[in-house]
Amino acid sequence: MSLTDGAEVELHNPADMPDVVKISEIREPWIRATIMTPDEYLGGILKLCQERRGLQIDLSYVGSRAMVTYDLPLNEVVFDFYDRLKSISKGYASFDYQIRTTGPAIWSGCRSWSTKSRWMRFPCSCTAARRNAVAAPCAKS
Repeated sequence: MSLTDGAEVELHNPADMPDVVKISEIREPWIRATIMTPDEYLGGILKLCQERRGLQIDLSYVGSRAMVTYDLPLNEVVFDFYDRLKSISKGYASFDYQIRTTGPAIWSGCRSWSTKSRWMRFPCSCTAARRNAVAAPCAKS
C-alpha cells in the first residue's frame, strides 16, 4: 500500500489499516490461473471467474477439453474458489496458478459494525462489492 506521504507499507492484518485519508493506493497480489475442463462446464466456470473479478486472458481447446487462462486477485481465490470450481465441474476441472504481480485494489475497510445498539470491533478488508456479504454474518454472532 502506498501512503500519501510516499511511504510503502505492507499489511498482514486488517486491524492495522491506516486512516483512509493517509492511503494513496492499495495493491493486492494477482495470480495467473489455468483451468482445464470438459466443454460442458465451461459456462459455469467462466461465470465463477467473472464473479471473482477475473480478467480472461485466453480460451483455447486442447483435444476435447477447454483451457481457460484468467488473471484473478489472490484474495478471491483463497477462500472457496477451488471448492466452487470442483462443484461446478463435478470434479472434472483442473486448476493451476502462479503468483504474477500486484494490481490496484478497490477495498473497503469495516472498522466497526452496529447491531441493536451494540458496537463491536470488526476488522476486515474486502472489496466494496462484497462488504455487506462478508460483514453481515459476522455481525449476527
